[in-house]
Amino acid sequence: ISLLNIGAMCGLGMILPLWLYFAGALFIFNMVGLFSFIAAGYGVWPSVGLVCSLAEAAPSEVDEFVTLSRIGLIIGANAAILLFSYALRRALPRLRLWHLLVCILLIMGSDKFPAQIIQEEARQAIQWPLDFISPPVRDSVRYFIHERPKIAMLLRLKSPACLSAKRLSNDPLIVVYVMGESARADHFGIYGYARDTTPRLSKRKNLIVYKDVTSFAAWTRESTIGLLTNADMEHRTPTLGSFVDVYKANGFENYAYTNRLKPNWNDLSFELLTRSETKRIYVSGLDKNSIPVFEQYMNAGGKLQFHIFYTNGNHIDYNVRYPRSEAHYLPDDYENVPENIAPQARINAYDNTVIYVDGFIDDIIASLEKKNAVLLYTSDHGESLGEEGRLLHGNMDAPEQRFVPFIIWYSDEYARLNPRKVKSMLEKVNQPISHDYVFHTMLGLADFKTKARKRDLDLTLTPRVNAQAEP
Repeated sequence: ISLLNIGAMCGLGMILPLWLYFAGALFIFNMVGLFSFIAAGYGVWPSVGLVCSLAEAAPSEVDEFVTLSRIGLIIGANAAILLFSYALRRALPRLRLWHLLVCILLIMGSDKFPAQIIQEEARQAIQWPLDFISPPVRDSVRYFIHERPKIAMLLRLKSPACLSAKRLSNDPLIVVYVMGESARADHFGIYGYARDTTPRLSKRKNLIVYKDVTSFAAWTRESTIGLLTNADMEHRTPTLGSFVDVYKANGFENYAYTNRLKPNWNDLSFELLTRSETKRIYVSGLDKNSIPVFEQYMNAGGKLQFHIFYTNGNHIDYNVRYPRSEAHYLPDDYENVPENIAPQARINAYDNTVIYVDGFIDDIIASLEKKNAVLLYTSDHGESLGEEGRLLHGNMDAPEQRFVPFIIWYSDEYARLNPRKVKSMLEKVNQPISHDYVFHTMLGLADFKTKARKRDLDLTLTPRVNAQAEP
């Protein structure tokens, strides 16, 4: 944190009552420090989305960042600021008005003032301290004013099942939807990556791989809304709730599997938008731990089943997302290696998670082969692995954080019963698509006739059908 920022916090300590200083100025000081640390270390520029991720992260997601040395640094910095501010307050009991104005300027900053003095590139190179005073305050306020109320909005959404949704087919069907996490398509072997990170899926028949897919957002909370509701890139606020409701209303047994803590703030969108499921199953540990449970419910279930997986996937900490026996690329400990080795170790660990996800998806498919079944897999967002100094996710302008895998697998029986759907899906593999297609395609895969389903965003509809009536 720059000396200028520290000076601003000290100035506040001289002006405000002590209790207000503790509650306000110290909070701002720590937010500034946190934003500066993330921007400098991971190339993630301050934004409301970053505040969402920080405020709603599960404890397991921040383990990598919480170390004894960093905790000590935070405590020491706060103690130093408090002591210094107290000493100044005692030494200078009376302040002139200009002191107050300077402190306000330093705390609130100005988005335009620095841009008039230096170029945007220099601002984003983290060389202008005023830029790290304004965004933490501004974006934190925006989070509480605009983002937190989204919870109430999600609760009020009208169910798409209210729009007279009806399934046209009477055939037994199992539909599986796998929501990946932090998967970037260009590190999947089936997308042309140099490493063979998808050895099992690359050999799977009936696998459709869409080549050009853009995520709804670059962080989980926002993307989940795009993955489950009718929100799209142009209209980011949904008007209808989750397509899961339609499955439930049409006699499907709904099952949701997750290995995240139950429930936690980071899962808010998922928790709220899958409320109609019959059973929610929490499975601890690795993603594959949920497969035996899935097989048990699938084999004991009825003719119509819908299963949704909410996975840890490729989320940081990468090297704990797979067992050590499946660490194909080494070294993969990017925290405890020399600085010149760490970037490649990080990539090795990430690629190992892709291989694990490949096996996870293929294991599910193996359980469905002999049934009338279809599976859709996509990821909430991608991940940066060092591009232009960026790491992790949360940057809507980073292409590697928006390019995600989008895969549909269908059984032989599904192809026999739905030849037109399969033909349409195969014809669109090279068409640029996005998460906008998920809601409508999930309705199309199960053959639901409903006004909620947009023909131009449904991959199961052929051009001929698009031009006429919905099947």
